[in-house]
Amino acid sequence: MRLVSLTLLLSLAACMTPDSRAAGVVVSPSDGSQARWTDDEKNSDVVMRNLRHTSEASFHLLRVRTELTRRKHAKADLVLVVVAGQIEVQLGDRAIPSAPGDVIEVPRDVPYAVLNKGRDAGVLYLVYTPALDPNDVRMVTDKTGESSWKWNLWAQ
Repeated sequence: MRLVSLTLLLSLAACMTPDSRAAGVVVSPSDGSQARWTDDEKNSDVVMRNLRHTSEASFHLLRVRTELTRRKHAKADLVLVVVAGQIEVQLGDRAIPSAPGDVIEVPRDVPYAVLNKGRDAGVLYLVYTPALDPNDVRMVTDKTGESSWKWNLWAQ
């Protein structure tokens, strides 16, 4: 029991020790250039970087200076992790103020948007399951969740 208590105490102390790196760093098997945004990317309203892709999932960084407009995916679920900035996620008809460390689940067919509410760009880490298919992005044109692609001929 004493060993467990000591281990817990040391773990808590380690959590309180200042880290030598900046907060909100994404560590990925991809090369180190993923961490630095180019000048062109910094000037863009929205930038999405593909970090890694498997048949089961895809992993991305999203940098938002303004807004990622309303959209939904029919084939993939999405997990958004706020890495940096002041972000508002519109999920269905809800507006969710978010801060670094927040995790937002976006089930398939649920419209979502990402709005930057801060002075600096917001950064999010995205995980799509299964992997994002670029043909599965459906822009949503109104608040009811109906899409310009509402005449779906495929069985749901």
